[in-house]
Amino acid sequence: MARLKKGDRVIITEGAFKGQWATILDKDLIGDELTVALGEDGREIRTHEAHVERVDD
Repeated sequence: MARLKKGDRVIITEGAFKGQWATILDKDLIGDELTVALGEDGREIRTHEAHVERVDD
């Protein structure tokens, strides 16, 4: 899996938001949790690195 960082665009691959794109806003230094902003409405959610896939622009 590619290293994810703030600002990366991702597709959510698991859970209630599966298939939606988002932008990474914050990443925990310890662990694999991310805060992302959903692309459609900007709503912020918490997810895990394993539940997203980076999109190449």
